[in-house]
Order: sequence, then C-alpha cells, then structure tokens
Amino acid sequence: MKRFMLLVFLFTITKISIGQYSILTKSEAKAGNAFTVVEEPSIYKDRVALNKIAQANIQIVYEDPGEWILEHTDALDEAVNIWSHLLKDNTQIVINVKWSDSLSGATLAETKTYLRNNFANAPKNNFHYAKAFAKQKDAGLNDGSKDMRITFNKAKRDSNLFSFDLDGIPIKDKYDFVTLALHEMAHGLGFTSSMTKSSSNGDFGELGIPTNTAQKYPKIYDEYLKHDNNYLINIARPSYELGQQLTSNNVYYDGTKTKKVNNNSAPKIYAPSAWKSGSSIGHFDETAFPEGDPNSLLTPFLSAAEVIRNPGYLVLGVLEDIGWNVERQITTISPKPGEEIMRGSSYTIKCMIILM
Repeated sequence: MKRFMLLVFLFTITKISIGQYSILTKSEAKAGNAFTVVEEPSIYKDRVALNKIAQANIQIVYEDPGEWILEHTDALDEAVNIWSHLLKDNTQIVINVKWSDSLSGATLAETKTYLRNNFANAPKNNFHYAKAFAKQKDAGLNDGSKDMRITFNKAKRDSNLFSFDLDGIPIKDKYDFVTLALHEMAHGLGFTSSMTKSSSNGDFGELGIPTNTAQKYPKIYDEYLKHDNNYLINIARPSYELGQQLTSNNVYYDGTKTKKVNNNSAPKIYAPSAWKSGSSIGHFDETAFPEGDPNSLLTPFLSAAEVIRNPGYLVLGVLEDIGWNVERQITTISPKPGEEIMRGSSYTIKCMIILM
C-alpha cells in the first residue's frame, strides 16, 4: 500500500590589512538549566538521504594539541561539519583553537576575528570583512594563515562543566560544547561589530593597518545596525549620542536578507543599558530569542543544558547580508516536537523553506 504525505510549504522568499583583528567577542555562562534543544539543520542531519556533502573546507589548528583529547576534538569536528554543510563557498577556512585559564569566570569562550579591507573584488570598500570571507573573493589572501582564533575556558573544562556529547541531549549543569563552538565560529565568519563605548561616548571602526593607519573602518556587520530611523554608522563618532543609542535596548539589524527571512522585520540586537564589552551589539537580544528559540545561537549567554545545533535562519541571513553564499534552511512547523500522530488519521505536515 502506498502512503502519501501532503506537504504545505511556506516560502519566504588591492589594499590588504595584514594582521588586523577585531575586538574580542565572547560567550558567557548563564545561571540555571534550560533543558532545551534546537536540532541540526536538515541539510546536515539528513545529509545522506538528501545526498548532500560538505562544501566549505574548514581546517582546525590546535595551538596546544596536548590539551585536546578525542571527545574534545570530536565535538569540535561536529561544529565544523555543520558549518561545512551550510556554507557554499569552498575556499579553506583556518580556525586556530586553544584552551586558556586566563578567561574571566563567566566567560565560556572568546573569538578573535582577523580582518581585511579593500581587498580585490570586495563587495564594498572601506569596510572590514572577516578574513575567512575575504579569501572567497581574493585568492591572493589564501596564505594558509589563521582566519580566526577561538579560546575556550580551560577552568570550565577542568571543573567538568562542559558536555562534549554528540547526541544533542541536554545534560544538567553542563554547557554544550558543540553549541559553544558553533557560536564562536559564527563570530569568526563575520558576525562581529566594531562598536564600542568608553565613558559616555560611543565609537566604531578599527584601523586599516598597514595601508591607512589613520583611518578607522567599520565592519560590514555595522552597516546594518539601526536605532529608530538612524543607522549607527551615520552618527558622529566618538559622540555622546552614539553612546546613548548603543545602550538604548533599541538596536536592530536592518539587513535585507535577514529581514526577508524574518517576516520583513529587523531582529533585535543585544544593547543593554550597561555596556558589556565583547557582548553588546555583537549578538542578538537574549530576551527576544530565549532558550529553545530556533534563532537563539547568537545570543550572548548560554545556559547549562541548552543545546543548539543550528545557527538559525537569522544568523544565515546576517552572513548572506555580509556576502556569504549559504545553504537553504528547512524548518518543520507541524508536527511539533513530541506531538503524536494517530494511525489512520489525516495530517498535514507543514514546513518552511528559507530560500537564501
């Protein structure tokens, strides 16, 4: 007997800065256990059935190889494999990783993103791009050097506070390492801001070393940051006005692709009233995208027993606004996780395919 499923699809439709790197972005531990799961993107989870293979070539370089045992590297490889199936560009991406006991107590990991500006075939000049992306446009940048460096908190590891589980099962009082690695890699791909605040003044931009040491360039991510009707990069810097807007709890990401996959609405950016270096502006808002939300990976905090194995369509939208070529996302709307379908009954399976 043949069985048929009715699918209802909802469609939403050269100057080189050698050695320049971005302000550090970081993930922090959040108190409590979430016991939530966001599953892998179907293009990875169902890769065999879909006949999908990894397209991006992501290489991990261990700066302290003796500190990494098999369960650590397997978890890191899982994050690499997920990103490798989501990025269409196939130029090699080099990620240096290390353990450190010098990170502050709440910090789970931090990422240093290496930058390039005004490179050959840059989508826009006078903006910093992540080197990992710039290499896709300018083959001359493929020198084998690192594109990002991710530092993980060794003290958390030694206190047995990380879960290196590959099955995506939340574990009480443990922070999911695959989730953490996915998050940090997104920063290294370009989900990172140059916005800063010192005293009451806001500022942005980083020096264009070595070709223009007097000129500060914003990151391409910064171009889309908006407060009310004002784009932040159009505000005088440094200035009190910019400082107020950076801590207004009212900043949104106004990228075309990102809004397209968000019902034409700009997602909210984390902009708390007290500036948090490494967290403010460079993440989605924690309240708008709480634990369990499909777009919660790039919020600044990670709870114990919070498993996120999917960057989410908003993160992919941001990366595409920056210039990356990314794979589609398929999200099941119904049935919902845990919902039972009775034998003999009729049921409509609803999915949303995000066409990036």
